[in-house]
Amino acid sequence: MAVGHWFSYNKSNNSFSINSVDFLFVLPFLRGRNFHVKALNTLINNAEKSFLNENEPTTWIVNDHHIFLSSLLEDHDESSIFSAEIELENDGYIFFSFGRLSVKYPHNESLKEPTIDMLMANGYFAANLIWDFCNGYPEVIPLDFILCKEEKDITDEFERMIKHNESLE
Repeated sequence: MAVGHWFSYNKSNNSFSINSVDFLFVLPFLRGRNFHVKALNTLINNAEKSFLNENEPTTWIVNDHHIFLSSLLEDHDESSIFSAEIELENDGYIFFSFGRLSVKYPHNESLKEPTIDMLMANGYFAANLIWDFCNGYPEVIPLDFILCKEEKDITDEFERMIKHNESLE
């Protein structure tokens, strides 16, 4: 195993987490949604620095989401975002910290499509199978067992993931 992605989906609170991802993978979960950026940080010379203007209160982004998001990417191209806290409408949230992404949507909104898109973009082409499996298995799973495998190539990998988890205990 080489990539080190660990993934979990919590059906009861409609949230997931994955590690070893870049901040860019936050974007599909903000697409078309109203949000409030509460924290956005980078590291410069081993010191934490906020990208938010300390003299201005942060506001909800409710119009022209694309302007804020494209500005976010353009303005911070040279200094990577290492942590972010973003509030979503209706008790949703996005937390990103040092490559670990956690997303919670309201119960009446599906995380399935953006999560599958994110998994596929990370090389997990059997993303639908991952989603289906995680709906019934609440523990964190090591995805590297199925990196770049198509659904037709999956045999006993999910059972091996479970055995791997049990061996860690």
